[in-house]
Amino acid sequence: MNKRLSIKEIRERSGLPYKTHLYANVARWFSPYFLKLVLYTPLNPNDLTIFMIFVGLACAPLLLFNNYYLYILMVVLYQFYAFLDIVDGALARIKQKFSNKGIYLDSLSHLIVEPAIFLCLGFGRFFLTNDLRLLILGVIIAFSQIVLRSLQPLVIYVKYKHLNLIKTTDIYKSKGGWDKKEAKVYNEQLPYSKLNTFDKIKLIVSKIYFIPNLTFIFSIFLLLNKPDYFLVFYGLTMPIIVLINIFLAIQRV
Repeated sequence: MNKRLSIKEIRERSGLPYKTHLYANVARWFSPYFLKLVLYTPLNPNDLTIFMIFVGLACAPLLLFNNYYLYILMVVLYQFYAFLDIVDGALARIKQKFSNKGIYLDSLSHLIVEPAIFLCLGFGRFFLTNDLRLLILGVIIAFSQIVLRSLQPLVIYVKYKHLNLIKTTDIYKSKGGWDKKEAKVYNEQLPYSKLNTFDKIKLIVSKIYFIPNLTFIFSIFLLLNKPDYFLVFYGLTMPIIVLINIFLAIQRV
């Protein structure tokens, strides 16, 4: 990349869409300045993702000590982790360096970092209060995160297997292949008015539950020094969200 890009050009090429929650919009505004620092270094997107994983894992042990100042440090590191989660993909789009390894690393980060953080929070509060219920809630949140992060890739995998099975049938061969209209069904985004009841419920839940980003909400609870409230609220509601998503995933496949 010979020509040095301006901040405006970096923002345009990064492909970061505007989101409906404040946190992502703030991150989108700052990201071009960070990208300008790393764009002309030997760092590739996968290096950034690996660094992101280490930053995320560094957050978890800080929750074991139940120290407010360590909570503040954890919040700073956790927000940086979330920020890196946004910019690694942007760097890949600007440098035009895409790989299956990058997708795998990004998915892996969410399967190990968030569960590790919530597990350590549960253990930390248990060590302080000797209340086994808080530990159980931490385990529930961690397990729920793993399930939620696994559902979408699982749905995609099932549809991929289904397409491969169809390609072996006489119907597929007699039609001369899978036409564009049929293939589009697997990725079609329906307007709200055409969604079924369960998809509407899922959309509403995602708006009020996930879009005020879990990273942001968790950080607020820590800064208020109320981690037990976070464990109780999400420990009790996460299983419901998991069950809804499992049911909806079954409907999609």
